[in-house]
Amino acid sequence: MPPHLLTDTLHTLQGFLPLCTGPQPSCTDYQRVVGPHLRHVLDHCDALLEGLRATPALVDYDRRARDTRTEQDRHHAEHRLRRVLLELQQLEGRDGSQPLSVRCATHPAREATPLSSSLARELQFLQSHAIHHQAVIAAAAQAAGWALPADFGMAPATLAQERSLAAD
Repeated sequence: MPPHLLTDTLHTLQGFLPLCTGPQPSCTDYQRVVGPHLRHVLDHCDALLEGLRATPALVDYDRRARDTRTEQDRHHAEHRLRRVLLELQQLEGRDGSQPLSVRCATHPAREATPLSSSLARELQFLQSHAIHHQAVIAAAAQAAGWALPADFGMAPATLAQERSLAAD
């Protein structure tokens, strides 16, 4: 696995910490805007971690805990986020090409078919998925006047392109 993959995924997830610990958003805004997205992202992280413990490894993104307390309680969300970060850090040194199966429904009337994947690919998915949800939060934050880092919720390729254009 590229050594930066886990680091980059952890860095992206750490971007949620100020939303759990900082003065912004208000409790109501957290519950309305941040909490549901953070819960969803952490549910996916937990699905990967749980799937890696299975023999053979099977990640089932449809069987998520959907821990609604994460949506309502910033302190609980912070605790859960820090636990996920610690568990993901323990993947350091693992073989990214480790095969695993992934189950994720594509239609409500059909049973999900497990597909082949790898640990590295699923870490890449978790990062991309987290950035997508950060982008949704960033849009609401901007409308509410919250102060977030300018690059919060921006895809790495977008940031690289903007830097390239600024250098020209």
